Amino acid sequence: LTSTSTSVSLASTSTSGSLTSTSNSGSLTSTSTSGSLTSTSTSGALTSTSTSGSLTSTSTSGALTSTSTSGSLTSTSTSGALTSTSTSGALTSTSTSGALTSTST
Repeated sequence: LTSTSTSVSLASTSTSGSLTSTSNSGSLTSTSTSGSLTSTSTSGALTSTSTSGSLTSTSTSGALTSTSTSGSLTSTSTSGALTSTSTSGALTSTSTSGALTSTST
Protein backbone atom coordinates (compact mmCIF):
# COMPACT_ATOMS: atom_id res chain seq x y z
CA LEU A 1 0.00 0.00 0.00
CA THR A 2 1.44 3.37 -1.06
CA SER A 3 -0.26 6.63 -0.09
CA THR A 4 0.98 10.12 -0.94
CA SER A 5 -0.82 13.34 0.02
CA THR A 6 0.40 16.89 -0.60
CA SER A 7 -2.39 18.71 1.20
CA VAL A 8 -5.71 18.10 2.96
CA SER A 9 -6.98 14.54 3.56
CA LEU A 10 -6.18 11.17 2.00
CA ALA A 11 -7.61 7.87 3.26
CA SER A 12 -6.41 4.54 1.90
CA THR A 13 -7.49 1.08 3.02
CA SER A 14 -6.16 -2.17 1.58
CA THR A 15 -7.01 -5.70 2.77
CA SER A 16 -4.84 -7.64 0.32
CA GLY A 17 -2.94 -6.96 -2.88
CA SER A 18 -1.58 -3.55 -3.87
CA LEU A 19 -3.17 -0.10 -3.47
CA THR A 20 -1.62 3.16 -4.68
CA SER A 21 -3.19 6.53 -3.87
CA THR A 22 -1.85 9.95 -4.84
CA SER A 23 -3.55 13.24 -3.96
CA ASN A 24 -2.23 16.78 -4.60
CA SER A 25 -5.11 18.70 -3.07
CA GLY A 26 -8.60 18.03 -1.83
CA SER A 27 -9.78 14.64 -0.53
CA LEU A 28 -9.07 11.18 -1.93
CA THR A 29 -10.53 7.96 -0.53
CA SER A 30 -9.40 4.57 -1.81
CA THR A 31 -10.62 1.20 -0.59
CA SER A 32 -9.42 -2.14 -1.97
CA THR A 33 -10.39 -5.60 -0.70
CA SER A 34 -8.30 -7.66 -3.11
CA GLY A 35 -6.35 -7.10 -6.30
CA SER A 36 -4.86 -3.75 -7.32
CA LEU A 37 -6.35 -0.25 -7.04
CA THR A 38 -4.71 2.94 -8.32
CA SER A 39 -6.22 6.36 -7.58
CA THR A 40 -4.81 9.72 -8.66
CA SER A 41 -6.45 13.05 -7.85
CA THR A 42 -5.09 16.51 -8.69
CA SER A 43 -7.89 18.56 -7.14
CA GLY A 44 -11.40 18.00 -5.85
CA ALA A 45 -12.75 14.71 -4.48
CA LEU A 46 -12.00 11.21 -5.76
CA THR A 47 -13.52 8.05 -4.29
CA SER A 48 -12.47 4.61 -5.51
CA THR A 49 -13.79 1.28 -4.21
CA SER A 50 -12.68 -2.10 -5.55
CA THR A 51 -13.80 -5.49 -4.23
CA SER A 52 -11.77 -7.68 -6.60
CA GLY A 53 -9.81 -7.24 -9.80
CA SER A 54 -8.19 -3.96 -10.85
CA LEU A 55 -9.57 -0.40 -10.64
CA THR A 56 -7.83 2.72 -11.97
CA SER A 57 -9.26 6.19 -11.30
CA THR A 58 -7.76 9.48 -12.47
CA SER A 59 -9.35 12.87 -11.75
CA THR A 60 -7.92 16.28 -12.69
CA SER A 61 -10.67 18.45 -11.20
CA GLY A 62 -14.18 18.00 -9.90
CA ALA A 63 -15.59 14.80 -8.40
CA LEU A 64 -14.94 11.23 -9.58
CA THR A 65 -16.53 8.14 -8.05
CA SER A 66 -15.53 4.66 -9.20
CA THR A 67 -16.96 1.40 -7.87
CA SER A 68 -15.94 -2.03 -9.15
CA THR A 69 -17.18 -5.37 -7.78
CA SER A 70 -15.24 -7.69 -10.09
CA GLY A 71 -13.24 -7.37 -13.29
CA SER A 72 -11.49 -4.18 -14.38
CA LEU A 73 -12.74 -0.58 -14.26
CA THR A 74 -10.91 2.47 -15.64
CA SER A 75 -12.26 5.98 -15.03
CA THR A 76 -10.72 9.23 -16.27
CA SER A 77 -12.22 12.68 -15.63
CA THR A 78 -10.72 16.01 -16.68
CA SER A 79 -13.40 18.30 -15.23
CA GLY A 80 -16.91 18.00 -13.90
CA ALA A 81 -18.41 14.87 -12.32
CA LEU A 82 -17.85 11.27 -13.40
CA THR A 83 -19.52 8.25 -11.82
CA SER A 84 -18.58 4.72 -12.91
CA THR A 85 -20.09 1.51 -11.57
CA SER A 86 -19.15 -1.97 -12.78
CA THR A 87 -20.49 -5.25 -11.40
CA SER A 88 -18.56 -7.64 -13.64
CA GLY A 89 -16.49 -7.48 -16.80
CA ALA A 90 -14.58 -4.42 -18.04
CA LEU A 91 -15.78 -0.81 -17.94
CA THR A 92 -13.93 2.24 -19.29
CA SER A 93 -15.26 5.75 -18.71
CA THR A 94 -13.72 8.97 -20.02
CA SER A 95 -15.14 12.44 -19.43
CA THR A 96 -13.59 15.72 -20.63
CA SER A 97 -16.16 18.14 -19.22
CA GLY A 98 -19.63 18.04 -17.75
CA ALA A 99 -21.20 14.99 -16.11
CA LEU A 100 -20.74 11.37 -17.20
CA THR A 101 -22.44 8.34 -15.63
CA SER A 102 -21.47 4.81 -16.67
CA THR A 103 -23.08 1.65 -15.36
CA SER A 104 -22.13 -1.88 -16.41
CA THR A 105 -23.73 -5.06 -15.02
